[in-house]
Amino acid sequence: MSRRQIYPLIAAGLMLQLGAARAESQTNRDQPDTLSLEQQSKVGQFITKEAGMPNAAGQFQLAIGNTVPPDVRLRPIPSTAGDAAPQIQGKSYTVVEEQIVIVDPGSRKITAVLQRGKDASSVK
Repeated sequence: MSRRQIYPLIAAGLMLQLGAARAESQTNRDQPDTLSLEQQSKVGQFITKEAGMPNAAGQFQLAIGNTVPPDVRLRPIPSTAGDAAPQIQGKSYTVVEEQIVIVDPGSRKITAVLQRGKDASSVK
């Protein structure tokens, strides 16, 4: 084969690999976030400390994989919470009553649902 024939094949192969990697990263962002009990507790406390007023229940169903409606305000995960649970860095959240809903900001799909922290004053 000549170089003229090989270069398009190499370019096509690279494009296929890049496309597959991009699709995989998109799929991984929507996957459920698995947090240890310690991470859940810390994240719950850090977010409770910064969350403000919670949303009322009933606007959407709190289940992993469900989509949060566009009219529900999402806030970025605080850096302290992201440090405690690196798998949620870059995600967003909203609070519904006593539940913290972790959301992929691109797809707005729920990736985790946690309890709010009980005593935000104890967070260091």
